[in-house]
Parts: sequence; structure tokens; C-alpha cells
Amino acid sequence: MLWLGLQLPALPLQVYGRGASEPFPLAVVERQAGRERVSICNETATQAGVIHGMPVATAQAILPALQLRARNPVLENRTLNRLAGWCGQYSSFVAIRPDGLVLEIGASLRLFKGLEALLLRLHADLTGLGYRFQLGVAPTPASAIALARYGGGKVDRRERLPAALAGLPLACLDLEPNARDGLRRMGIRDCDALLRLPSDGLARRFGPGLPVYLERLLGRCADPLAPYSPPERFAAQLSLPAESDQSEALLFPLRRLLLELCGFLRARQRGVSTLEVQLFHQRRAATCVSLNLVAASADAEYLLGLLRARFESLELQALVLEVGVSAVRTQPMAAENGDLFHPRTTGGEAVHQLPERLRARIGEQQVGSLGVQPDYRPELAWRQTPPGKTSALAPSGSAAGPRPVWLLPRPRLLRVEEGRPCYQGCLDILQGPERIESGWWDGVDVQRDYYVAADASGSRFWIYREPAGDWFLHGVFA
Repeated sequence: MLWLGLQLPALPLQVYGRGASEPFPLAVVERQAGRERVSICNETATQAGVIHGMPVATAQAILPALQLRARNPVLENRTLNRLAGWCGQYSSFVAIRPDGLVLEIGASLRLFKGLEALLLRLHADLTGLGYRFQLGVAPTPASAIALARYGGGKVDRRERLPAALAGLPLACLDLEPNARDGLRRMGIRDCDALLRLPSDGLARRFGPGLPVYLERLLGRCADPLAPYSPPERFAAQLSLPAESDQSEALLFPLRRLLLELCGFLRARQRGVSTLEVQLFHQRRAATCVSLNLVAASADAEYLLGLLRARFESLELQALVLEVGVSAVRTQPMAAENGDLFHPRTTGGEAVHQLPERLRARIGEQQVGSLGVQPDYRPELAWRQTPPGKTSALAPSGSAAGPRPVWLLPRPRLLRVEEGRPCYQGCLDILQGPERIESGWWDGVDVQRDYYVAADASGSRFWIYREPAGDWFLHGVFA
């Protein structure tokens, strides 16, 4: 087995700052010794002179534009859980740690064509989500987390672990505070010195937990972990750095939420068919934008394009403070077959994407498809349906005769010359009759004998005759 440790050193900060497209000074504060102090700040604030542990009043005096947020462990845990669900596309086993995640990636290397390819893709995807992170790879989960805390490192074999961990400071290890302080008083500063100490002596002085942890660190005993179980439904929110009603400012955090959503869906081989976007305001009900897709999708850029088109005609009644994304309905994604001998290098737009783009731009009610419904009367045997939606089958026997591509809105009365119906000249009967007699139950009953007829130029028409003897043109064949 091979484990990947994912460390998020700036998570308290990033739960507030991921929704910003431009850097802005931000600091997270906590109460320490009875005073509000800066717990962590971003690079923009650091460059202006704000540092860790600085009193809030001093930080604001140095940088008046500094935005302050109280640390929110609940929000951090929620974000970590969403990231764990997103990581399911890289591993079938994901576990949550207090300050990061651990993934078993040994079974995924073949799928991603090797460790380096997996790490490159994971690095690019996490960067796109807006996280600052550190990765460590090792044969045990404890050592993978330790390497990630140190800033990174890769070890592929268990026998190489002692050498790889030798230079790690004690702060990178999962030690109890009392054990860490006691080891420092003993002059132990790094993992190499700790691993040289006898296990029985450590157990007598610090309890049995420390030697057991070291055994797990080196892979000498089992390290059981509880796997993360993702929720059935995806729902996430992201705060904006400032109130905004500009579509581009809203699309940036929405893109990151859509990337999270699509990673969550790919891990389950599903696509979203109904997507709801919430725009939260200060003292007003949230604005909701829904996307009903013809075919389920797990493509974040495609979904973002649909939202961009919807936002062009969206009128906001108030400034937006926070955006949210919910997958209302999902469907299993059908696997795509590749071409063995002629792999596709470029792909055109899928058939279902055109109506979806049109619906996003001009409204869902303005775009539809034609479907059949069970009625023998030609003018009532069809209806407008949403694109991609199936309709009821036509009644048995209704397709006994040919049907034209173009049906007139209302049948047109034809003149008769020498007993022959005429339309731009006399028509010759080619096929028929086909009797349609129906509708007595709703008061729109019909009794018609349909024929296929042609004029002198070869154009074909669908005509019928009523019991009274009148002839009507009802359709034109292609």
C-alpha cells in the first residue's frame, strides 16, 4: 500500500479567502490571553507588516484595509469533509485527520499512469480549487502525514522510512503535548534521535501510546483508520470577500464550487441533471438559479458556461455576500467507448449541449422538443416537451400509413375538378385510403380517409376526404 498525506496549513484562512479572484489583505483572529490576536494572515497582509500573534488593534493600525475573520472550526471541518468527498476520485479510501487528509493511492497508480502523473494532476486540481497544500507520500499513513507537515517528500519502500524521517522535527509528528515537551527537555529535537531511544524506556516515561505510534510510523504494526463516508447529496457555499453584483466576481467562486461538485460526482461515476445555484444577500431571500440539463454532466467548465449565459439576463435585487451550489438531482454517467484504431483528437459539441446553451441564454420555456402522444388524430398526436425528455408512445396502429414531415396548422380545403382534388394542378392518388376515425369521447371527433397524392412535378402531399365528399390538404412530404 502507498499513502498520500494532504496537509492544509492555511485552512483557517482559506475557508474565507477562496472566493476572491484578486488578492486582498485577510487575517484570522483568535482570543489569546484575553486579547484578540492574529492567528494567521495571508501573504498580502504579511507584506504590509502584519504577523502572527499581533494584537488586532495593532494590525488594523498598520493596515486599515485588513479584513478580519474569527476562526471558525465548524466551517473548517465542513470544508475538510467536502475536500475528502472530492478526493474520492483519486482513491477509494480517504480518511480525515485534524489538519488534513490521508489517501491510499497504491491501488490508483495504474489508473493515473504512475505516481508522478497522479501527483501532477492532483497538484493542478487542488490549485484550481484555491487551496494551499503540502503533499507527502509514504508506505504508512502516519509517515505520509509527517512528511506532508514537513513540506513534502516521497518514500516508496518501508525499509527507507527511517532515513527519510530522520530529519523531521518533532512538530511534524502526532505526539501528545506532554510527550513533546518532555522529549525537548531531554534534548530530543528530531525524529532520528527519537527513533534511537529504547521503546521500553519511552513506554515507562511517556506511556505505551508513544512506542505504538512509532511502530505505526515505521509500518511495524497496523494503523487502523476510519474511512470517510461522503454524503448522498452535494451542497456547498463559499463567501465573497466583499459584497458584489458583478457576474464575473460571482462566477469565480462558483467555478471553484463547480470543480468541487464535479470531483464529488466523478468519484461516484455520476453526473448532475438538475443544478441549483443560490446567491445569498444581506437582508433578503436568496436568489436561486436552476439548470435543468438534457443529459447529466460532470464537466465544471461546461456548467460554468451555462451559468455565465444565465447570468447575462439575471437582474439582482441586492448585493451578493455568499454563493452556493446544490446538486438537486444526479444520474449515473454512461461510460464512453473510445476508438481503438482512430482515436479522436478533437471533439465537436455534443448534440444535447446546443439546446442546453439556448435554454440558458433565452430561457427554458423558449426551447423545446417535439414528442408523440397517444392520439390517432394527426393534429393531436404530438406535443412540445423539454429537450431530451421522452413522451408516451403513439397508439398501436397509428403508424400504419406514411406520415409527412410538415403538417399544416389547419387542414386546407381543396377544389375538385372532374372528381379529382387539385392543389397547384390536379393530384394523382398514389396510396390509400387509410381510415382515421376517433375523438368521439372529447367532442372533437373526426372521420377521414387519408391518401398520399402527387402533382405533375412529383411533389407528394398528404390529403384526406371527409364523408361529405370534401377534400383537404393536411401535410407535405419532404
